[in-house]
Amino acid sequence: MMPTAVTLVLLSAWLAAVAVLPADARLLPVKGRMQAALEVAEREELPADLLVSKMREGLAKRVPAPLIATAVERLVVVLQEVRELAQRRSVSSPSPRLLQALAEARLANVGEEQLGRLLAAQGNETNRRLAIESLSDLKLRGCEPEVAAPLVESLLRKDPKSLALLPSLIQSLRQDFALTNAEAAFSIENGLRNEASLQRAATRARNENAALGKGARANEGLSDDGGNKGRGVQSNPGKGKGIGRNKP
Repeated sequence: MMPTAVTLVLLSAWLAAVAVLPADARLLPVKGRMQAALEVAEREELPADLLVSKMREGLAKRVPAPLIATAVERLVVVLQEVRELAQRRSVSSPSPRLLQALAEARLANVGEEQLGRLLAAQGNETNRRLAIESLSDLKLRGCEPEVAAPLVESLLRKDPKSLALLPSLIQSLRQDFALTNAEAAFSIENGLRNEASLQRAATRARNENAALGKGARANEGLSDDGGNKGRGVQSNPGKGKGIGRNKP
């Protein structure tokens, strides 16, 4: 009997969903390990295409095949772990994209405590995923999750659509005012307490840092005893002309 159009469509969708090893001779020595990892992912309904992407990334960077296989196997374990983490936080059926975001966060050394808080936060899965991706991005830029997590949580509650913009705004604030990551994050978090959107909070942070910098320059060199220069910024040590002097 000839297959119907519906059958052909379903078959095509199934074939597209099955992850296939990259056709590269360099992977032949570890083909068995790679295939086993894909089978585990597909059997447990983990995002197997993420494993294939990891293989392709390793090949593009000319990483030796055994190291690629080890990285792929590690990724399978991490995906299993973050799915359990999500389920413990009442996300019974995390989507492949959420699992990918969680896995990448763990591989970037974002702690389970910070991820667990974001998973348990109010809001839909898409917004929580964006929060996790934002926290991962900040970690990769040098901002420790313990510092950034409270700000990300606040933004998730107030203005989740702007989560993807947060890392670049913090970096811009750092560069323009010579702040540390912690100072920039705190500055925006402080602005968010008084504003409803990230953009307005960032503008407020910039204005406050600009005013503080002017005050520091005006006071520089003025002292009653020669040892208390710049007393106008004592309430916010490290800012003014010397803002971020000890930044990482």
